[in-house]
Amino acid sequence: MSNGVIYNLDKSTVKKMFTDEQIKDALYQCAGIKAKTARMLGCTWVTINNRINDSEELQQAQIDAREQSLDCAEDVVHTNVKLTKAIQEAGVPVLDKDGNPKLDKEGEPIIKYPTVNDETAKWVLRTQGKHRGYTERTELTGKDGEELVLRFKTRDEDPEKDKE
Repeated sequence: MSNGVIYNLDKSTVKKMFTDEQIKDALYQCAGIKAKTARMLGCTWVTINNRINDSEELQQAQIDAREQSLDCAEDVVHTNVKLTKAIQEAGVPVLDKDGNPKLDKEGEPIIKYPTVNDETAKWVLRTQGKHRGYTERTELTGKDGEELVLRFKTRDEDPEKDKE
């Protein structure tokens, strides 16, 4: 054993070292990420990958663990939508360097309406949650939403005809 990682063991030895239940628990704790699971158990990524490939139960556990991560990301976005709405409705006074509210020209406190940053959760959903419908979609239309007309020219076409 070197640096907590076990090398050069045959499959039968590795199967005795970790039960499927131990690997499954580690997969859930590590969001189904194989490298993180391997580090947690003190073995290599290859060991975890082989064990997952050899077991339908571990394959399902990895899928379930990844789905739980997506649930967490959805929850972050949902919570932030509600939180942002509440913050924006209430507003937060802008403070000066002494901690006193800054005032506008009329002597009223300056209020900012911050938003909550949930870009990481959105990235997880865009990249890992496509099967749940989280994708970025680009729609192409013509001017003012009209039908988009594409015309392709071939090299043999006469450029003078285009001027007509």
